[in-house]
Amino acid sequence: MALTAYVTDAGTVVLNKVMAQHGTLLFVRADVGSGLETDPADCRALTALVDKVTEAQYIGSSMSGGQAKISVQFRNTGLSEGFYIKELGLFAQDPETEQPVLYCYVSFGDTPEWIAAASTATYTRMVVTGLSIADL
Repeated sequence: MALTAYVTDAGTVVLNKVMAQHGTLLFVRADVGSGLETDPADCRALTALVDKVTEAQYIGSSMSGGQAKISVQFRNTGLSEGFYIKELGLFAQDPETEQPVLYCYVSFGDTPEWIAAASTATYTRMVVTGLSIADL
């Protein structure tokens, strides 16, 4: 998968609030969708996925090669129709409002991944994407 990750404008605000308050960046959920945005400026301006299909689960993060590696897990349980995952959104908690904010938008570009309906096959997918300060 050729994934491209963008920290959103709203995500930058959350990051600045966390740094100013000496707090912790808290990831609260992830979404997967079938919409697609590839223009970097438009990706950064998003506050939600273009076409959300369902939620995913934030698994964790680690450091590798100077980048944060973000892991998200998705299960097709409950999907009545298959779809191509073309986008993923990682949500962080705003430290002031405690509301989820789209922190990072991940575009699958021209390499979407087919997810079958639950009636066809039941499986779990793990998506790992790199993110660095250069993505701001």
